[in-house]
Amino acid sequence: MKEIFRADAFIQARWPEPRLNGRSDQELARIDLNKCWNPLIYIENILTESKEQHWMSVSRNSKGETLLTERRRLRGIFLETLELNDFPLDVQASWLSVCLVTFLTYKN
Repeated sequence: MKEIFRADAFIQARWPEPRLNGRSDQELARIDLNKCWNPLIYIENILTESKEQHWMSVSRNSKGETLLTERRRLRGIFLETLELNDFPLDVQASWLSVCLVTFLTYKN
């Protein structure tokens, strides 16, 4: 049985960007982060998306490696399969299915 629900979700993903290692803070501030490599994360079970906010930022970890962070807040309608094994005493938890499948490399 399928269930449709509305949700407001916040997603954060972080990955290393070695091509930016060694750059100064001023250089990093001028870079268009949307042109850097991105894993292209998508929400698998979203039916409609009414609003999305998207932020990219750059930081360094304790080893001095450059990291990109993508933050997304979205509101939408989602689809989830219900498992009614103990009906009518079932308790359901609805999930946001985030799928990360990328064939992109740093060369793309």
